[in-house]
Amino acid sequence: MVKRRRKNRTQRAGQKSARATAMSLLWNGPSEPSRGPKAGLSLEAIVQTGLMVVDAEGLTALTMARVADELGVTPMATYRHIPSKEELLDLMIDAAFEEAPRCGANGWRNELTKWAKAELALFRRRPWLLQTVLQRVAIGPNWTAWHNEAMTALSSTTLRGSELFGAITLVDAHVRAAAQIFVSAPGAWSENFNYVLQRASQDPRFAALGRVVAESASDSDESVEGEIQVQFEFGLQRLLDGIETFLRARDEGRVRRPRRRV
Repeated sequence: MVKRRRKNRTQRAGQKSARATAMSLLWNGPSEPSRGPKAGLSLEAIVQTGLMVVDAEGLTALTMARVADELGVTPMATYRHIPSKEELLDLMIDAAFEEAPRCGANGWRNELTKWAKAELALFRRRPWLLQTVLQRVAIGPNWTAWHNEAMTALSSTTLRGSELFGAITLVDAHVRAAAQIFVSAPGAWSENFNYVLQRASQDPRFAALGRVVAESASDSDESVEGEIQVQFEFGLQRLLDGIETFLRARDEGRVRRPRRRV
């Protein structure tokens, strides 16, 4: 038991150190390699090669050896620029967010809708990002730029501080949930789900579901992806309705701004 605790503490310390290194690389940029040749290979090339690998084959294919092989160098050459796969993955996550959509003054609902659709498109293009959500968040310049644009979209409202973060988190969570369904829907999952719906619609234990299935069959000819898109749009607009209702209630004096705790 004691050995296990020591091992866990060592792992946590290692993860903390790796995260600190990644944060430094994200915000301060790379320093000159401490060993070996000073030119030829760059940190950016390593990150972009890592992205190429996971975009094509998923996260399980990512190793430092694989990246080195793609670059035509030895693994040791990559380690001169980045300590381990952990730091590489953090840099790849931030790089994957690319350029954030520019949010202007076309009404906060329109701008936040544009932001949400851009994020959904990103996750659909790079579904491996969804696998990193619960384990790590690389808070780098690109990730920060995305959140800055979402706040820009909401800057014309009276939302402030934690309310802004709360609204953005709500929309972001909806986008990620929809993206997860988009990624899972094609192929066997879709076929199995349709089979279950048909069986459930004929089972009296699932009467409410049966009515929905019957209604959907009569009024929709959408493909699976089309139906998911409709559901995403509906959910997003209802979330924005909620934010709008809250803002209207505040403007009318029916909702007070919460007091800060001292």
